[in-house]
Amino acid sequence: MRERMDELDITTAWDKLVGPMVARHTVTVRLRERRLRVRVDSAPLRHELSYMREALKEVLNHRAGRTVVEEIILESGGVNNSTGRPDGAGSACQGFRSARAR
Repeated sequence: MRERMDELDITTAWDKLVGPMVARHTVTVRLRERRLRVRVDSAPLRHELSYMREALKEVLNHRAGRTVVEEIILESGGVNNSTGRPDGAGSACQGFRSARAR
């Protein structure tokens, strides 16, 4: 039960943390056994997020007030059916940078 609540909290925090452009390209966010599996619809975006993996984990755990995520697994493929495939512009890191500064 606790893990399901953590997953809901992390999923909500993910969209706010990474910003609207990355959130639009995020297909799934799942938390199982302290592993956060994130699927995005773009291999270049997955690559960019891989550089931020540790910082993302740190911010998510800080927001949770305890260690909820021990590892972030990034995958690419699929389409976010709720929003389609937008032609987002700008840096994928923009929302993350502003959230981290808070």
